[in-house]
Amino acid sequence: MTWKPKDFVNEKMAHRAALRSGTRVWVMTTLVLLLASVVQAEEGAERGVALAAAGQYQQAWTFLKGETGGSPAVQTARVITAATLGFGIEAAKSAGALAANDRTSAAQLMDAGESLGQVALFSPAVDCFSSALKLAPGSFRAAMDLAATYHAQEKFPEAAVAAKRASELLPASFQAHYVLGSALISAGKTVEGLMALRDARKLRPNDGGLLTLLGVEYIKQRYFSEAVEVLQAAVTLEPGSERLALLLISAVESHSSAQQAKEIALRALQNIPHSARLYMQLGVEEEASGDLASAKQHYGRSIELNPSIAESHYLLGDVLYREGNDYPRATKFLQQAIDLAPDFTDAYLRMGSALIAMEKYSDAEITLNRAVKTAPDDSRLYARLITCYRKEGQQEKLQEAVTVLSRLHRRDEGGLVPQERAFP
Repeated sequence: MTWKPKDFVNEKMAHRAALRSGTRVWVMTTLVLLLASVVQAEEGAERGVALAAAGQYQQAWTFLKGETGGSPAVQTARVITAATLGFGIEAAKSAGALAANDRTSAAQLMDAGESLGQVALFSPAVDCFSSALKLAPGSFRAAMDLAATYHAQEKFPEAAVAAKRASELLPASFQAHYVLGSALISAGKTVEGLMALRDARKLRPNDGGLLTLLGVEYIKQRYFSEAVEVLQAAVTLEPGSERLALLLISAVESHSSAQQAKEIALRALQNIPHSARLYMQLGVEEEASGDLASAKQHYGRSIELNPSIAESHYLLGDVLYREGNDYPRATKFLQQAIDLAPDFTDAYLRMGSALIAMEKYSDAEITLNRAVKTAPDDSRLYARLITCYRKEGQQEKLQEAVTVLSRLHRRDEGGLVPQERAFP
């Protein structure tokens, strides 16, 4: 058969057709494999979501750890799983991707943020809650979560803003008013903070934690009548609390009398009979009323119950010193107080005074100068040192001490004794 040019053309066309057909087959095969891979990855990710929802985080991470994209549900599960397992970097990275996904819902952001907050990953948690609040401006949950997270970061002004928003969204929320009050107080806005805590008390009048916080802050601000009222309520709720009893005694001391404080201490000891600190406080009240014998007895009982409380040793040593009958015994207790609390200035001061009374001027000088290292502006120390230097004839040191004492007295002139205040 004679070869003709058109046969060549037909052959070439057939070859090209075959190549095109092979390319189509390869492309189709690749697409099928890619699609299968995507389907498999999606099925694996969804499996991870289901396992995370069931609380099986170790197994869930097997399917989620290699993922960087996916649906918001997958990204949320990845954040929660990584945070729960302690993979902070992966959790924060996934939280950023979740917040950037325009398909993410506010609820998913809040779920992720709460998981991050539970493991102290506060910065990405704040990002999640802030994004959630933008998506759902009326969400009390988002505002409250944001306030609590800022508070945990000690970013109190920001916490107050978020808590204020939460309290406006849900005025009946005890938590919102409580966090608002705490944040305002920590931010230095004490009166506003106490007002917010009062609002919280209206919603939950018998909350022990709130009553304690109010009592502490009232005492700090010298609103003693208010402190007595809330702490009495707190003690009624929790009569076995040593801390509450001591706070109430402190408030009553400043507001009323030592006799009333003594009565409270005696009642508290009926519920807490082995409280070394209550016995110590009872001794303080007895001493204030002039009964030094009873005071010494209670201080001694406090030391028996808990010999590690430096104040009990100091108070007993102080009474013995002021009685003036047994300076060596007084120094024994004062030294014990110093050993337990090396920065206890008053113990050094009283020890120095007792040594001076025993005419041990060199020992007194050493003791008082040890205290000067930690309390260089305490004028009482220099007054005692002047006595030591004068008795020892140390003129140069005497002049130096006199100069320092004069400077400290000039600084202290015009100081006012703080008085009880009325809450506005």
